[in-house]
Amino acid sequence: MSILAALFRPIGTFLDRIFCLVVAVMLTQFPAYMSQYVDVLSGAHMEAERSYVELEDLAVKYHLTVQEYLSTLARNDNAMVRENIEKQQQDVDRFMGYDQALTALREASVWTKPLVLAEHFNPAIHDAMAFEPQVPMTEEGVVYALIGLILALTIISILKGMGRMFTRDPMPPTFKPKTSSTKPVSASAEPKPVEESTN
Repeated sequence: MSILAALFRPIGTFLDRIFCLVVAVMLTQFPAYMSQYVDVLSGAHMEAERSYVELEDLAVKYHLTVQEYLSTLARNDNAMVRENIEKQQQDVDRFMGYDQALTALREASVWTKPLVLAEHFNPAIHDAMAFEPQVPMTEEGVVYALIGLILALTIISILKGMGRMFTRDPMPPTFKPKTSSTKPVSASAEPKPVEESTN
């Protein structure tokens, strides 16, 4: 077993380095992905904002907020009006979601950006992207490369620890000396006298 371990140790070390490199390179792409995601989100936000501003101008004429204006129109029994209100409500919700996500992503720090993106991730924005990998030349890219390296080393350490746990040789059985089944002779016991035979 030790000979096989010695033979495959260089291969394991090589694979460890490849894994660390792959994870580090993947995380260096995060700033580029984040930048493109924010750009696409900004465009969708601007488009949704135009519809929201038009609706807000209508609400201001009646001294109402946008939500109050929609709630008032929702009481109308006309099916066409109600259908139009539902569409406008969807536009408002979409704009609010874009606005909240864009603000959170722009204000997030380097350490919290992945968590903020996971919280506000929108598959529609991702599908509208044409992401192209880039070579990061910024401090943020270096930071994420170091994070990827540390993450890869941690994963490797955990996997190797689990491997040693499952491949550890079983403990040899401990030898227990046999105990004598004869009872100890009591010191107080006196030997019986031998009777002499008379001819």
